[in-house]
Amino acid sequence: MKQRRSFLLLELLIAFSLMAVVIQMLLRGYQEFMTIKHELKEERASLLDRQCLSLKLKNILNSLTSCTLTDQGLCLIFDHQMDADPLFRGTLKALLYAENHHVILLSWKDPSVYRKDILYYHPDFSSLECCFFDQNLGEFTKTPPLDVPLMMKLRLHHQTHSWELPFFL
Repeated sequence: MKQRRSFLLLELLIAFSLMAVVIQMLLRGYQEFMTIKHELKEERASLLDRQCLSLKLKNILNSLTSCTLTDQGLCLIFDHQMDADPLFRGTLKALLYAENHHVILLSWKDPSVYRKDILYYHPDFSSLECCFFDQNLGEFTKTPPLDVPLMMKLRLHHQTHSWELPFFL
């Protein structure tokens, strides 16, 4: 009969060390996966916020009848036919401006009754800039034309980056 040889302590230590290295590699890969997943989730939420803001502004700007740029923000007159509240149907005046990390649309038909809609919020958002397409120059400028512009873009500045929303009117 053959005598069965038992494991040496050194062999067990080597096996456990190899297992620890493999587990460490798996955990590092899982940690990287979770970090990328979290970043992707934040980027997806940011993209959805931009798309929602773009859609809301597109609905307003497509029915634009007048716009002027003031120190407070962009003053608009637009035809807003679809609203659940009858006080905010028809031709409205509005002010689009940035305040405390928000893009806000203040709209009214009668100055005594107004509605404040928060169109966008981001903790890093700092300012809003409007540019209008000048047909004579063939480029965007900060001075609005006398009538409704053909194109305009809104630039949203964040602390680390900025992005533009172009609109054809």
